[in-house]
Amino acid sequence: MLYKHSNGNWYAEFLIGGKQVRRSTRTKNERIARKLYNSWKSEIEADGEITPFIAGEVAASVKPPATTHYRWDHAVVAYFGDPKVKAKRSIKSDLALAKALHPYLNGVALEDIDYTMLEGIQKVFIKRKLKDATVDQHLSFVRRVLRRVAKKERWITSVPAIPMLNSDNSIIRFLSKDEEARLYAALPDSLKAPFRIAILTGMRTQEIREMQWDWLDFENRHVTIPKAVSKTKTDMRKPLNQSVIDVLLTLRGNHPQYVISYRGKRWKDSFSTHAWYAALREAGIEKFRFHDLRHTWASRLRQKGVPLDVLQELGGWKSPLMVQRYGHLEVEHLQNYAALLDEDPQSEAENVVYLNRGARRP
Repeated sequence: MLYKHSNGNWYAEFLIGGKQVRRSTRTKNERIARKLYNSWKSEIEADGEITPFIAGEVAASVKPPATTHYRWDHAVVAYFGDPKVKAKRSIKSDLALAKALHPYLNGVALEDIDYTMLEGIQKVFIKRKLKDATVDQHLSFVRRVLRRVAKKERWITSVPAIPMLNSDNSIIRFLSKDEEARLYAALPDSLKAPFRIAILTGMRTQEIREMQWDWLDFENRHVTIPKAVSKTKTDMRKPLNQSVIDVLLTLRGNHPQYVISYRGKRWKDSFSTHAWYAALREAGIEKFRFHDLRHTWASRLRQKGVPLDVLQELGGWKSPLMVQRYGHLEVEHLQNYAALLDEDPQSEAENVVYLNRGARRP
């Protein structure tokens, strides 16, 4: 890590043999200091003694030095050193966010991180044409890190207000039958099977990508998603309809272990490839993610009258709050209850309930 000392000189900091080592570059010129830092770092890495952190800085397991002047990089190290953080399923996402923020916050004192500074970073991300939700993810990560060091390390007394674009994640995007047909026709063959599996089962992207043949029970028509892959961290059994079984059977023989493969090799990457976005453009569909196929599946079931509690179980949602998003899509099952007031109309004046005990009858 390269940082500027209060005396104006630039200092290099490395992890060598499990210990932090600092060395002054003896210069106030950042360009020269950077060259020295990169040269030293290359020498240390060649000896196999340095453990890089995110962008090649310090190891995530190292506790920052005892000082009253903690910086953002110290906070990030402490954050990723937390056992709970290490166990997160979204750890890779957090690492990516930290890496993206590194050029803007590295070396910045925690007490100097305020709303104005974060708003400036927000504007930079907006100029880079990142989606509102993506910008908010970066700033939410800043909030998580600062909250942790405020609560557990007590390096700061309060967390500054975080500027957010308030992207609305409650909006559900799902395909119409016509859009589905257009998009399917535009997709390359490699994405057609994952597309059909997602829209017919509501399985998450990772579940489809990791799905193995021994998870499938064609006789009893279900797939068992192990807790190591399931987002709920429990084994989950999902029923299979005949349409998706037909799709799965066409994939037999492509790979001995994994259901989804590409040219004989396991599919390891996202389904949201350049080919996916090219197909969206060809089909004339905007702002649609592969994950939205799960929303399409859930929305269609709800529109067919599937109760929310059943939908929750089918989709593997832990919280009913997540399923409530689909509540407005189907109200026909409520009509019978509303119609109860029509069955025995009462219009006579004496059939009035006086809630106020002091009220006098006319």
